[in-house]
Amino acid sequence: MNDLKRFVSEFDSRNKGIPPHFENDGDNTLRLDCPMCGFESVHHSGIAVIVDSVNIVRGSVVAIPMFCEDGCSFVLCHGFHKGGIYTWCIPVPKCLQWGFKPTA
Repeated sequence: MNDLKRFVSEFDSRNKGIPPHFENDGDNTLRLDCPMCGFESVHHSGIAVIVDSVNIVRGSVVAIPMFCEDGCSFVLCHGFHKGGIYTWCIPVPKCLQWGFKPTA
């Protein structure tokens, strides 16, 4: 969990961030697709953490580790700054995929 907090707090979305990809799933809902490959089956893969004061926003960030069934891992972030909620994704390199995939 501390590794995830450190990873998110040191990340600079202006250089490496990717926007989330939402697909209209009908009934006034949006489905989150993988922002890296577009695959529609994504899963939570751990405990969401709250990170205070990151490089991107001055407020707190809720960071949710995710993975898609095609092998991508990313962190879905919701950050607060001056009354706004901003959403972005952080791709997770293979070498840092600490506990991102469910165990059998």
